[in-house]
This record gives sequence, structure tokens and C-alpha cells, in this order.
Amino acid sequence: MAAGPTAAVILYVLAPEKMIGWPSAPRPNEREFILPAARDLPEFGRLTGRGDTANVEIVLKAKPDLIFDFGSVSPTYVSLAERVQEQTGIPYLLINGRLENSAASVRLLGKALGVPERAEAIARYVEETETLIDTRLKDVPEAARKRVYLARQPNGLETGLRGSINTEIIERAGGINVAERAAGRGGIANVSIEQVIAWAPDTVITWDANFFAHVNDDPAW
Repeated sequence: MAAGPTAAVILYVLAPEKMIGWPSAPRPNEREFILPAARDLPEFGRLTGRGDTANVEIVLKAKPDLIFDFGSVSPTYVSLAERVQEQTGIPYLLINGRLENSAASVRLLGKALGVPERAEAIARYVEETETLIDTRLKDVPEAARKRVYLARQPNGLETGLRGSINTEIIERAGGINVAERAAGRGGIANVSIEQVIAWAPDTVITWDANFFAHVNDDPAW
């Protein structure tokens, strides 16, 4: 049982036969890429974080041996993990989900799940990809890199500030996250359309299907 969507994907890649459910069920356009034994598992909801929706009693009835979460390891999430572990009596493994820690995190989870060889193969692939990215970005000057805005929520006006775990993929891929981090502030922020215009991104990306479906109908965007 995984506490967040990313955790569920990592578990599926490592050991689909060990899964008992999803935080959120795969969407129709995702199902064709997932083995039947895993894609038809029940949805439990999220145990921690924003929008936690899981019913602890239902999770307990499924009798998981381990709950793991792949993402932030800040004191807040450590506290949430400890609370769930205390409530359920089930070991809760909180794993660092930062990109720079990906290979180590996969190896750790592989050891916990008893599939270290599979985890090692994936971790090596991650490290080789990191090296390839570094090689390709080495000679790209900052002035030539795309300025990117991440649009979250249906209105597109929630974003991740620079350095956030939500947007680090932008920076790792060589882009510049236009949402600069304010002093002493990181993570997620709500912004105005005027601020987005002032940032003047070259590219807007989103994972919100509602925003993507309606953005061209909004005069402001």
C-alpha cells in the first residue's frame, strides 16, 4: 500500500505482485500500460499529505505488511508517517523522493521488498540517465534554456516555487522555473495571472487535465 501516487508507480515498477491497492486508481489512458493484476486493484485513497482520503479501517482490512511513501521527508511528513504507523501498527517506510536521491531510494525500497536485484538494475538505469543528462546540458548556456511555468489546479494559478520537489524535474531537464523562491519560502504557491505574465515563460506545462482542456477558452491565458 502506497501513500502517494508516485509511491504507487515506484512500487509497480519494482514489484507489481506485491501491491494490494492504489492511492488513486489508474485513469483510462494509463490502464493499457499496466499489467492486469495491478491495474484492477482497489483504490484506497491517500493516507497522508494534501487531500488525504483513505479510510484507515479499510486499509487495515486489506492487511498490508508495509506502507511506504515516496516524497518529502520533512519533519511534517515524518510526523504524519509516525502517526499512521501508531494508528495502524503497520511499518511505515518514508523514502526521500528528491530526484537526486532516486537511485539510493530505489535500492532502499528494493531491499525492503526483497527484490534487490530488480532494484539495482533500475537504480543503474537512473544513474546512467543522470550522466547522459549532465553530458547534454554541459554546454547549454543559461541564456539558451527555456523559461518554464508549472500550472497546477484547474485555473492554472497554483505552482511550485524554484527548488520545490514538485518542479525539480524542470530544472533537472535544463529548464528555468520562472516561479522564483521567496526568502524563507518554498514548496507550493498561489499566484495571479498578472504574475505569470510578468514572469514571461517560454513554456507552460501542466498535469491538470481540466486546466489543459479549458486553457485556450480563457482570455487571460
